[in-house]
Amino acid sequence: MSAVAGRIRVLHVLARYKGDYPLFNRVVRGLDPAVFSHVVCYLSGPVPADEELRRSGFDVRVMPYGARQLRRFRPGLVRRLRRLARETGAHVVHAHRYRPTLYALLAARGLPGLRVVASVHGLNRFRSASRRLADRLLWPGLDRVVAVSEGVRRDVLAAHPWFPEARVRVIYNGIDVAAFARPGVDRAEARRRLGLPAEGWIWGTAGRLSPVKGHDVLLRAWAEGGLGARGASLALAGAGPLRDGLEVLAADLGIRGQVAFLGELRDMPLFYAALDGFVFPSRHEGFGLALVEALAAGLPAVASAVGGIPEVLGPLPAAGAAALVPPDDPGALAAALARFMEADAARRGTAAAAARARAGVFDAARMLASLADLYRELVP
Repeated sequence: MSAVAGRIRVLHVLARYKGDYPLFNRVVRGLDPAVFSHVVCYLSGPVPADEELRRSGFDVRVMPYGARQLRRFRPGLVRRLRRLARETGAHVVHAHRYRPTLYALLAARGLPGLRVVASVHGLNRFRSASRRLADRLLWPGLDRVVAVSEGVRRDVLAAHPWFPEARVRVIYNGIDVAAFARPGVDRAEARRRLGLPAEGWIWGTAGRLSPVKGHDVLLRAWAEGGLGARGASLALAGAGPLRDGLEVLAADLGIRGQVAFLGELRDMPLFYAALDGFVFPSRHEGFGLALVEALAAGLPAVASAVGGIPEVLGPLPAAGAAALVPPDDPGALAAALARFMEADAARRGTAAAAARARAGVFDAARMLASLADLYRELVP
């Protein structure tokens, strides 16, 4: 299937709409519209009429299934996706995450020449026998797998040793580096808007409040290290099922007054502008987009040495601009946080410059160029 006479048409397949997804929207909006066109399909909705891509004039479709219905395999969904691919004249189906990949592969079986790409965003350490069987049967139909880090690429190949290594491509997630480097607000104003203490060191973390993110480890490290007694505060940005339990844990540890639970924030540059340092205590992490955002803001970072995190930090730990600690180790985490709080102004300035330079590796322009090359490679 060739796109010589027109644009390369990409059908994106995602699972359930959970609100605007800035990283994905950046891809759809950022690729050259003279070369690429996009249709976005959610397997489950609803998707509001004022959703960002719809407001911008993109074609956004929603399959008529609820989230609970998709817990079981739906043959009708395969047929609907196949019809949608035919209707839109798609050259490439790009599936994002596991369930969309399976449905996309099955739909493509009836459409010779349709290319299928799957994006893998995280480390998948808990594979069931049924998932391994499904992958063995269907993954040979994948033309490319996009891994968001070399760590994820290694994980994909370890779990699928029979899959051609050349088909797995690393494309780092990208951010608007300038938006975080120049947030348009100073630290004092950012703290005022977020209701954070005007004085003292503030460590922050961002991410869904779920077990894999290690917030419980961070709270225990905070209490063990007595960081609040040194005048420091902790700010958590994010929502999730562990919110109530984490608040109870903070109270039990005697640090509830030192921890701000900010919930889900839309203005993340404002959040980073309020901080003195960023902490990322994940137990598993395929990439770590929030970590890249913090680096772009010039923050020193303390993070778990898991998954794609060492790749993101690169040379920063050796240069003293970041620190890697073992996961699930409150003592090591507390010690690393304390060391950065003791750094003088000159060291902080050097660390900030190094962090911003490292973030440039993950600028959105690089991500978009790599994706454009991949699509052109599949549809010459």
